[in-house]
Amino acid sequence: MEFEPDRGVHHICTKSGVCHFAVTMEDPSQRMADLFSALADAGVSVYLLKLHPDANVVDFAVDTKDCDRAEQVLKRLNVQYRLLRDFHLVSLVAAAMRDLSGVVVRIMTALNNRGIEIHELADSYNSVSCLVSPSDLDRAVEALSEEFGVALRECPGPLDPW
Repeated sequence: MEFEPDRGVHHICTKSGVCHFAVTMEDPSQRMADLFSALADAGVSVYLLKLHPDANVVDFAVDTKDCDRAEQVLKRLNVQYRLLRDFHLVSLVAAAMRDLSGVVVRIMTALNNRGIEIHELADSYNSVSCLVSPSDLDRAVEALSEEFGVALRECPGPLDPW
């Protein structure tokens, strides 16, 4: 019986139906509370949150089912935004991702070698996830599978980030 999975990347998992917003606003550090309060009031959960204060941009993702509501909130707040609809997260999963060096560069190299753009990158203690376009999903899974010698897991497991 195995109580702790082996070290190293275990598998790949994907999450479909992700909308990514890049919101431009004056002084986002001051207006973020209003933005995320309005999204929460509309019942929209956000993830992949990144603040780019030098560019006055806040990035975040929402599930596709919440995309229209999020867009209505942004229009009501009268902020400029860029929207990528129906994207996918491709995640590499490991029991102790932060103990593995070189994973991000291997991901970037494998995807760049196939001409696949990474629109956003997120890491956690047990995963690294890349936001990719719908047209790149299958090639991204194939590239990462070849690079790390692991397969796509169809069903989410207890370590999966999404």
